[in-house]
Amino acid sequence: YIMKDNLTRLAAAVERELHEAKVRRERKRAEDALSKAHSELEIRVKERTRELAKANEKLRLEINERKQVEKNLRESEERYRALFESAGEGIVVVDLETRRFKYTNPSISRMLGYSAEELKKMGVSDIHPKDSLEYVVSEYSAQARGEKALARNIPCLRKGGMIIYVDVKTVKTVIDGRECNIGFFSDVT
Repeated sequence: YIMKDNLTRLAAAVERELHEAKVRRERKRAEDALSKAHSELEIRVKERTRELAKANEKLRLEINERKQVEKNLRESEERYRALFESAGEGIVVVDLETRRFKYTNPSISRMLGYSAEELKKMGVSDIHPKDSLEYVVSEYSAQARGEKALARNIPCLRKGGMIIYVDVKTVKTVIDGRECNIGFFSDVT
C-alpha cells in the first residue's frame, strides 16, 4: 500500500507492476505457445504411431508370407529330392555347353558303377565307348536342339569297362542359370 502523503514510492510501484504484468503476459504467451506445440506434437506422434503400426503390420504380414514361401519351397525341394534320389531310372543333369554332369542320382551310380563324386567330375564323353561317341554326341545334340526326346539303345560304359545299352529320354531346362538337359536312363540291356 502507498500512503497518500508518501507518493515517492508510487512511481516505483507502478513501474514494478507494469514490469510484472509484462512478464505475466510473456509467460502466458510462452505457456500458450508451448501448449499449442505440445498439442501439435501429440497429434504428429499419434499420426506417426499409426503409420508405424501400419508399416509394422505390413512387415509382419510380409515376414509371415516369406516364411510360408520358404516352408513351401523346402517342402517342394524335399519332394523333388526324394523323387530324384529314389527314382528307378538313372538321372543325369548335363550342362548343354560343357557336356559335363551337374547332378546325378543314385540309380545312375548303380547303373554305371561310379560314385556320385566320380560322376560329378565326368561328362557325356566319359560314359560312352569311344567308337560310339560320334553317334552318341549326334543323338545328344539332337536332344539338346529339341529335335528328339528319346534316344534308343545308347551304349554306355560301366566303370569296369562292360558295355550296357540304355534308352535316354531328355528334357531341356535351365538349372543354376545354365541350359541343361535332364537325361532319364533306362537300362535295356
